[in-house]
Amino acid sequence: MLIKSLIKYRKEELKYALLGFVFGIIAYVSVNSFLVMVFTWFTIVMITLTVFYFFNSTKIFLKNVDGLSKTFSFLILLPFYIINIFYFKVQRLKSNQSREFQKVNNELYIGRLINYNRLPSVVESVIDLTVEFIPKPSTQDYYSIPILDDSYPSDENIRRFIDVIDKCHKPIFIHCAEGHGRTLLMAAIYLKKRGFNKSTDEAIADICKLRNRCKLSFRQERFLYRINGDI
Repeated sequence: MLIKSLIKYRKEELKYALLGFVFGIIAYVSVNSFLVMVFTWFTIVMITLTVFYFFNSTKIFLKNVDGLSKTFSFLILLPFYIINIFYFKVQRLKSNQSREFQKVNNELYIGRLINYNRLPSVVESVIDLTVEFIPKPSTQDYYSIPILDDSYPSDENIRRFIDVIDKCHKPIFIHCAEGHGRTLLMAAIYLKKRGFNKSTDEAIADICKLRNRCKLSFRQERFLYRINGDI
């Protein structure tokens, strides 16, 4: 029961805690001092990420509005970036390239992280929801609204998102890493806020018809319905 609850409510925290445990064991049994230092570093980073994920805070990444992290933050968190890049590459091998992005309406495209030069030429703005990747070069207007995987935006970032979608050039491409959870969450907010859908349920249904692997986590769903009356 406890494990099921952790997977449902705290999947990312559990993932990084387990990685920290594994790296800690490797560091403990290693006889090479260099490996001890490397895996101790990995362990500390994973434990730190567990804490920040628990409190739903992206501050550790120190991302600027242009999506770039401060150099020292990037270097300290290098184990995190290495793991995510490896995982992302594996996922790409299993993915269907035709599912990179979809057109929702004349204002909105949604999808996963891709090279922005593969987007339709009509797309004028990109909203990047990832914290775990460095932004791709872009000829479009670029906005970073960092959200932890499987989670939801801070109050500050939800206000900034609403401000951006009101003012930026359109069409917009909204994406996270895989184009499933965070993308569904923010695209549903977009459709409701811009008046394309009358209800949150309707917005979710329309998006899921286009990207059938889209699914909100428990926390994302709870957040979306909590702010439903404010959008």
